[in-house]
Amino acid sequence: MNSKKIVLTRTTALVAAVLAVLSTTVHVAYAASTKLAPGYEEILTLAQERVEVASQPDAYGPGVPLIRDAMGMLPWIGLATGLALAATIAAKVLVARIRSDTLLAQ
Repeated sequence: MNSKKIVLTRTTALVAAVLAVLSTTVHVAYAASTKLAPGYEEILTLAQERVEVASQPDAYGPGVPLIRDAMGMLPWIGLATGLALAATIAAKVLVARIRSDTLLAQ
């Protein structure tokens, strides 16, 4: 009886996965065959040009990624770790003070 459940579960999962793939394929094919209005094509072209300019190595300004490699991530990881540590210590101190104030008030 247990093996029938496993087979039924796996078959259901397989059918769901196949339907999801077919649905996505049909959606992408339909979207590719649909022609956009002329105004939208111009806007999309302009947006693509802006993305290409912003992603150049010497680009600077809003929207430009700060992290380009693993070594560039180290200061941010250090900052996040420091903030997490400070928040943990502050929470422990506050909890200890609240508990001691509550005990003294009773």
